[in-house]
Amino acid sequence: MNPEWVMILRYTTTDASAQRELVEGLSALIDTWVRPYPGWLGTRFHGSEDGLGVVNTIFWATEADYRKFLEVADNTGRVAQLEALFERLGERVAFVEGQVPGHHVLKEAWA
Repeated sequence: MNPEWVMILRYTTTDASAQRELVEGLSALIDTWVRPYPGWLGTRFHGSEDGLGVVNTIFWATEADYRKFLEVADNTGRVAQLEALFERLGERVAFVEGQVPGHHVLKEAWA
């Protein structure tokens, strides 16, 4: 995997149970609405040790691939599934507002 563009989304959760439910719901959303698109490379979910947060990283081959996804995807269906997930979880989860989700990969270092 060699992504050029990474989306980084942060959520707060009230406990480990909400954290798990959020990750399962977001994973289903990715499988349904994102996985089929060219340029999508993968997704990682990072859960805080205390169960109070999730960081979701979504890897794209290029920013252009991501922008094309936004242009041609069924955004109405994807947003509806996301809203249903948040409605089901209620106050147990929140999207961290004010973040800049898109990032260019500048450098990587791996073992």
